[in-house]
Amino acid sequence: MVNLPESVELGRLLHEAHDKGLPTVTLCHGPAALLATKAGEKEFAYGGYKSVCFTDKTDGTTPSFGYLPGQMPWKCQEALETQGIEI
Repeated sequence: MVNLPESVELGRLLHEAHDKGLPTVTLCHGPAALLATKAGEKEFAYGGYKSVCFTDKTDGTTPSFGYLPGQMPWKCQEALETQGIEI
């Protein structure tokens, strides 16, 4: 999940699916994958969409009960909201 937003290949695939009007389903931290549509100097494809993901507040507590091995190096919710997704 940490590297998904930087994947040019994933971004290319998501842009193709989005351009064709194919449904895109994400689970858990999956919305982080949508950030890959910006990789390679591309325009973010999902601005204005609504999504659900683990909140940054939740991510901050998950290491205490073992869901994540440590603190996230970036904030998923914040990154998505910055690009125009409503969480």
